[in-house]
Amino acid sequence: MSLRFITLRLSIIRGLAGKILVLYLLLQVEAAFGQNASSFDDIKKEADKFFKEEDYVRAYKLYSQLVSNFPKDPEYNFRLGVCMIYAEPDKKKCLPYLKAATGAGKEAPKESEFYLAKGFHINYQFDEAIKHYNTYKLSASASQVKKLQVDREIKSAANGKHLLSNLTDLEVISKTQLSESDYFRNYKKIGGKLLVKPDEFKTSTDKKKKEKSVVFLPNTGELVYFSSYGEDDDNGRDIYVAYKKADGTFGKPEKVKGINTEFDEDYPFLHPDGKTLYFASKGYNSMGGYDIFKSVYNEGTGSWEAPVNMEFPINSPDDDYLFVTDSLETIAYFSTGRQSVPGKIDVLKVKTKRRPIDILAVTGKVIPGSPEYPLACSITIKDLFSDATIGNYNSEENGDYSIEVPNGGKLVFTVETPGLETQSAQVNLPFTKTSKPFRQTISYESGKLKVLNYFDEPTNDDDYLKYLKVIEKKARLDVNEGENKIPDSGPPETVATNTNSSGKSTNTPNTPANQPKQTLSNTELSKIAKQDAGESKKEASELNRGSLAAKDAGNKQKQAADKKLAEANDALNKANEIVDLDEKKVALETANEQLKIAEREKNSAEKLLVFATALDDDAKHKQKEAELNDQYAKELEKAVKNKNSKESLAKLEDLQKQITEATSYKSASEEITNGIKNEIE
Repeated sequence: MSLRFITLRLSIIRGLAGKILVLYLLLQVEAAFGQNASSFDDIKKEADKFFKEEDYVRAYKLYSQLVSNFPKDPEYNFRLGVCMIYAEPDKKKCLPYLKAATGAGKEAPKESEFYLAKGFHINYQFDEAIKHYNTYKLSASASQVKKLQVDREIKSAANGKHLLSNLTDLEVISKTQLSESDYFRNYKKIGGKLLVKPDEFKTSTDKKKKEKSVVFLPNTGELVYFSSYGEDDDNGRDIYVAYKKADGTFGKPEKVKGINTEFDEDYPFLHPDGKTLYFASKGYNSMGGYDIFKSVYNEGTGSWEAPVNMEFPINSPDDDYLFVTDSLETIAYFSTGRQSVPGKIDVLKVKTKRRPIDILAVTGKVIPGSPEYPLACSITIKDLFSDATIGNYNSEENGDYSIEVPNGGKLVFTVETPGLETQSAQVNLPFTKTSKPFRQTISYESGKLKVLNYFDEPTNDDDYLKYLKVIEKKARLDVNEGENKIPDSGPPETVATNTNSSGKSTNTPNTPANQPKQTLSNTELSKIAKQDAGESKKEASELNRGSLAAKDAGNKQKQAADKKLAEANDALNKANEIVDLDEKKVALETANEQLKIAEREKNSAEKLLVFATALDDDAKHKQKEAELNDQYAKELEKAVKNKNSKESLAKLEDLQKQITEATSYKSASEEITNGIKNEIE
């Protein structure tokens, strides 16, 4: 038996009375930060200043404080969300705040709809992005739509749908986060050198904008490609080329024909073959920000061929640029800002040869064979040959489910449906070079499991939605050298092992010789389970007591705060009746200060009550864990008496799964305490 249930332990709250005291003190400290009303005014002024200067890192910290104290303020939520788009590596965090801002009705900031679209866009949710971009266009002025390039953003999101409809895998050799000022120095053995653009290639406009782009100087040094705003900045950045003259100086730069668009182009790299140009552009079919493109010079026509997008995961809705390869085009470097904070850049070293995606997305539907059969079931997927578990999934109440499985895998689906016998079926997935989503159904005929696969359906641009989780994973560009070993032609063919309806293989690959050795007897495991059950019961009891204590303290503080609120409102009414203007001003300031203090104390009381509810939830989960451990111990004793009967082993396996799920529960009360600590910090 597996011993995971022993090692996977819930991080429990010990010394609970002390924890409640700490939380109470934290709430008082949090309230103390707001005792001086002017301090919030100062924070707001400083945050607004940084926001206007687009210093999103410093603005981010200040708006976080403001939102924690004024969680329903639409302007603070909006600005915090915008800061997160540009200053937070985890781009998903921006969405709740931008949704809160747009949901404020007439109080919603003017640009909140646009930036909510931007939030969806940068998180690969292109359909939602297009919807909100179009909603923004209905209320925005024509000048603002032009300034924010809304139509371009809509086109980029549509490009993203198309580019992600066929995923391939990228082999990442290394990933290094470096300073924005010298990240390019990490590029090695590239047939030349990278440096900040020399002044001799800068126009007056470049100098005025303090432009600091990177230039690649090939070892031959006969010509150089670089970007510039030009003399008038009509089209943003464009790519230029300058040729070396006989005297060693460079001639007047010329715009590269057939490469530049009305949008920005930058970071050109001419391959040593002299006819392959890699560059970054915000035009063409970019999915957002800079995308990396490749163009080949056609000597027959004397022109550059239409640039080709290097596609995902090299490109993303964020900025990706400076793609440089070795002479054989087998290894390349490129840089991205998709998961780095401002001031930092991720530099990737990758293999240029793309591989078929190693993960397939399957969407399914449980179809009732009879009205009494439920649609909610659990599905365990194992590799047919190694018996390794691929994943555990549950269908929804309506029977829908989504799973991720290996490309070309030969699998065993074990389906558990309440009221029916647990059964298995073999599923052979076809190998595909495209990331098409597969569809299947699970049903029962006369109580027998039946899995039907529909793997020949056509693909379209909306298919990327089925692969959203895979896209998010691959977009991180984690080092994965050697992990995807699927060759272009697919996995090697192997002799299939037949599986009957009970899930028993007729050729079991795991023989007793290669099974893990049992280190503890069932009697010893039963003893450990009983100990765990006793500890869990004790912790559940302590959590219950803590919940009652926190609830009592919260209610008392809330009553006191409500009383102060009533007194403050009464003082405010009396202040408004004062005739003398100077006296009235002083009285109003005093009453407003009393009102703010009372509101802060009420807010602290409400947080303490939420904490009490969280403790109660923790207690219920801990009690459930105790009950499961008790059941596990009893089943182990039965297994010993019945000499490991199949029924006992099946129950033990099921209980073990439930214990694993129970111990993976994250303490709600601990998260609340940590959240308040973070707010104070």
